[in-house]
Amino acid sequence: MDRWAGEGKYDCNFLCVCMLADSSASHLSMEFANQLKLQHCINAFIDNHMDAPEYGQLGCGGFIVMDETHNVVSTCTSPFMQVRSLAFAHVETLLDAILAKQPTPQVCPGEFVRILTSDKDTAGATAICLQIDKGGSLLLQVLTGAQRQKQIRLAASDVWKLGSESDPEKGCHSSECGSRCSATGGCEPVWDDSQKDDSPVDEDFIASKLSLVSVRVPSMDAEHIECADALRRLAAELSMASLETTLATLSEHFAHEEALFDQHGFGEHADVRFSAKRTHIEDHNRLLEKMRQQLRSQGPVPSSFVRGLLQDFHEHTSRYDVQYSELLSSKCVG
Repeated sequence: MDRWAGEGKYDCNFLCVCMLADSSASHLSMEFANQLKLQHCINAFIDNHMDAPEYGQLGCGGFIVMDETHNVVSTCTSPFMQVRSLAFAHVETLLDAILAKQPTPQVCPGEFVRILTSDKDTAGATAICLQIDKGGSLLLQVLTGAQRQKQIRLAASDVWKLGSESDPEKGCHSSECGSRCSATGGCEPVWDDSQKDDSPVDEDFIASKLSLVSVRVPSMDAEHIECADALRRLAAELSMASLETTLATLSEHFAHEEALFDQHGFGEHADVRFSAKRTHIEDHNRLLEKMRQQLRSQGPVPSSFVRGLLQDFHEHTSRYDVQYSELLSSKCVG
């Protein structure tokens, strides 16, 4: 968001709003600005429930996009928590259409679809949109069925957007995509955007991703070091045994962290859509499911998977864990 605001490509206002709706909101807003080095976007906060909006979600769950007359174009773009970099491509696609005064596409990058073609290998399969070609066709990656992980191009008329009003099944009901259940039924497919590069994991890359900021809670800082050690061994060995150890280490740490949230009331919000606790735990579950899915493959652990996991862990500690630092350290949690 800050890069978009700084580049000047889009004649838009980009707002980053802390939704804690309590007295700690201003501190977290400033902490985010420092951690993410925000310079160009508008950084704001809401410190009481009366001023909270009637709709929306936290930024990791999707952006709200409006046009120049403040008509809502999208109440929720693809969630970064689920589709990572494709979430930003979704926003850029909408902004490109708005500024060109063109209709927004039926399907955007980062959105999941069901394939309608008569091809027996892809009919009914779940896929994710990677990009829209100049001619309007969709580049898709198939997530289920015989063509899983393959990329295909289809017209927008050959798919239904997953969960849309026009989708008669309202969601994916296959466990093939490594999905987790959603609140609306069906599932939320797990998307892994790691680049398929099987060269050894670079030591400098490992060091940069495991250089972790202190959360000022001694037990959590110590456990973060344990998690980093397990990830470092995984990067060196690329073995199923080291992945199992990493999964166990992160599972134990996440459980302890979540127990502290319950004990000290971190991230609770009258409106669950803006609950920092909920989105934090959802990211825990996403990381754990990603490792379980790799373990189910029963093959060697690809270095590309480890790179993605290191990146995910670094982003989790720097974007999510800093949120509880102020509250827990102020209560002298050990």
